[in-house]
Amino acid sequence: MKKLSLYIFLVLMWCNVGFAKPLLLECKFLSQNDDFWGESQPSDTHSFKYYLLASDMKTLYVKGYREKTKGECALGNCETITKYDNYPKLPLKEESAEHLYFGREWYNKRNLFDHHTINKTNLQLVVYENLVSIEPGLFGNEKEAIVESQTVYQCKKINKFPF
Repeated sequence: MKKLSLYIFLVLMWCNVGFAKPLLLECKFLSQNDDFWGESQPSDTHSFKYYLLASDMKTLYVKGYREKTKGECALGNCETITKYDNYPKLPLKEESAEHLYFGREWYNKRNLFDHHTINKTNLQLVVYENLVSIEPGLFGNEKEAIVESQTVYQCKKINKFPF
């Protein structure tokens, strides 16, 4: 009887891990602030980013982007969808009781970073990055400007991506 209960326990443990699903997130843009332009102005579109969080919660994948016109669309399709097939995966850097911290740093002629922090309780996502470089003179800047930005999204779980 002890062996039977041990086998049942092991099978149930395997099923718990073996059938875990990744979490799909649709994250709606709320606000952005950076050190070059400052606070972003309200847009006439709704913007969404799509993420896949691996079932083991150790890797975050950026899967796509969708932009949709606010209000009625009078001409054609007022929605664009971009699928990201080659966006690098973001490994889990740290986990606290309240947050999951994903990100990467690398060097490509300058130090670059791409950090994503998810609040576990309300699924708010904060993206902090320095991927934009502005050439000298483009916007009146005398030298190259590296833009560090912080973008806030509100996420929700979804069953499938729109692409």
